[in-house]
Amino acid sequence: MANTEKKDIYSPSENADCKSGVVTESILSEEENNSFTASAVEDTTVSEADESLTETAEEAVAFFAENGYIDEAGQAEMLVSELAEKKKYGKNRIKTELFRKGFMSDVIREALENTEADFVQACTERISMMGGKEIFAEPRQKQKAISALLRYGYSYDDIREALRKIQLIF
Repeated sequence: MANTEKKDIYSPSENADCKSGVVTESILSEEENNSFTASAVEDTTVSEADESLTETAEEAVAFFAENGYIDEAGQAEMLVSELAEKKKYGKNRIKTELFRKGFMSDVIREALENTEADFVQACTERISMMGGKEIFAEPRQKQKAISALLRYGYSYDDIREALRKIQLIF
């Protein structure tokens, strides 16, 4: 076999030894690397390879989460405030968006509880963007506006409070 060198690298890579933080990387010739890969895969079934990769991925995710590289709660809180303030989404729509992104329900619940967003105020601003209280003048327009606000994730209580607030403003 050709000359193989070993070197220690102090940065994360695919060959990281998670316990020591030291990475040992083999430098093989292209021919040696191809023959190694071919012989290793040759005796492996698809399900064995899938199981091995799944276990490795789970270990990597666990390592990153335990060592603070993945802060799911912090990401969820940041996303909640961004969706509430910039996109003017209500709680229900934010919850749906976070589920869609793969956050766990307990993380979502905690992020929504910890948010400083005022959903009634956001609903008031959304109503103003839609045309103000004039869009609630006719019953058909009113129903369309309420349906749109519900799709934005506001509850009936948020909508009702926002409408009361608008009546006081104008």
